[in-house]
Amino acid sequence: MHRETDSTSFLLIEWAKWAWLRREVYLGYPGMTAFRRQAKLVHPPEPLISDVCAESVDQAVARVVKANKECGEILIRSYFLKQSYRKIARQIGCGKTRVATLLRLAEYSVAEILDAPE
Repeated sequence: MHRETDSTSFLLIEWAKWAWLRREVYLGYPGMTAFRRQAKLVHPPEPLISDVCAESVDQAVARVVKANKECGEILIRSYFLKQSYRKIARQIGCGKTRVATLLRLAEYSVAEILDAPE
């Protein structure tokens, strides 16, 4: 069964809230510390997913980052830092279309990891 893109986006949005609120703990994404320094000091509302679900998403994000650093960086910048395609494209030196394509690939990869039988 394939997860819908909207469902994966929802999980990633809620994971970002969870990660922000629990930023004192080590998260699966290895470069999160550097990203935290760039993040705004605005506290998001409590996530609407459980810790267990958020940890699963965190592990999936970590696997995506390990498999494809560019996709992982775009995923983190989009969901955790809430950066626009334009800003991401400027910072990593590519076009907005490439950012959009790689973000969709990263979202699909997260969905596939979450849907894989254990």
